Amino acid sequence: IAWLCIQFRSLNRGAELSDLRIGNTVFGPNDCCVVFQFVFGKSMRDGSSHEFAVKALPGDPTCPVAAFRAYVSVSRATLGWDWDALGAYVFPKMNVQNGERLDKPLTPGAYAQRFQAYLGKAGLLEEETLHGLRAGGALDEALRGTSLELIMQKGFWKSPLTARKYVGLLVAMVGKEFRDEVARRHAGFVQDAEEVLGERPSLLRLA
Repeated sequence: IAWLCIQFRSLNRGAELSDLRIGNTVFGPNDCCVVFQFVFGKSMRDGSSHEFAVKALPGDPTCPVAAFRAYVSVSRATLGWDWDALGAYVFPKMNVQNGERLDKPLTPGAYAQRFQAYLGKAGLLEEETLHGLRAGGALDEALRGTSLELIMQKGFWKSPLTARKYVGLLVAMVGKEFRDEVARRHAGFVQDAEEVLGERPSLLRLA
């Protein structure tokens, strides 16, 4: 659940989350946020590092801070994981026999299988992918009125065209009332998105 909430709210790719280490992770004052640092990703293959944060959303079931705090607490109490082991992976593989944390990260592919299994058990599985959390997070930000520039910063998109392919899903998926509100908040964006999309895509199938 912590992975799902963090990816949804941070707009990050699974590869960035897979590579996170405990030593590059810190809770903000009074659990107002969690700050992470990663040094490898699709847009950061030169060895540079980058920080991103997810803020607390009290009362929201997708609050990434609450989910991550619960993950840390439960894994420490029930599995004996040491969260002072700075070099350990935040989301590691583990020995299913005894719950021991292994010195290998949980891969995006492996977590995607779990994600689809969770949806299947809930009777919600269609053609969703883990990467769709990134698209869904961008949609949610746009509905909240976040500017395209800030959405690009959160998702590490360098091109407005790429970001529009994600946020532009609003045009195809919501009613006229929401569409007009998005047009008001993001002047000129809706028309551009329609030109980019051309057809109605599925929310969680976007790659």
